[in-house]
Amino acid sequence: MKAYLKNQFDFYGIIATPRREIIGATYNRCGMLEDSIEAAKFLFTQPKRELHYVGEELMLKSKRQWTEETLNDIYWFITTNSWWDSVDYIAAHLLGTYFKLFPDHKSSVMTEWNSSDNMLVVRSTILFQLNYKEQTDTDLLAQEIDPHKGQK
Repeated sequence: MKAYLKNQFDFYGIIATPRREIIGATYNRCGMLEDSIEAAKFLFTQPKRELHYVGEELMLKSKRQWTEETLNDIYWFITTNSWWDSVDYIAAHLLGTYFKLFPDHKSSVMTEWNSSDNMLVVRSTILFQLNYKEQTDTDLLAQEIDPHKGQK
């Protein structure tokens, strides 16, 4: 796992299915935390990558606690301990869910983020609609892809 992510992060070595089973059992036993967003952010600052994944998943499970200001937290997740594996999940699941809950600023925020110098922030603007299927705003998607057509 460490080599797969080019030695960017340390790992416990727990693969996804057992990790999700452990966390699912914990949620079922303990319930949702009062401030899951802060707990998710704490997990995301820990050195082991599996804890980052748990933080992302906890963040998604806490969507009932989200407010419009949660966009700042999602941006923090995108730009903290960033690598394609976390950003792809964050974009498709967290950012995509956020804009389903709070669609009013979707176009303006994504246009602003799309001009970022951080390629993973830009990647998020392209991937956030990944699970939208027939609800995909293809005009916005084209607008986000077009300035980056010549990039790797």
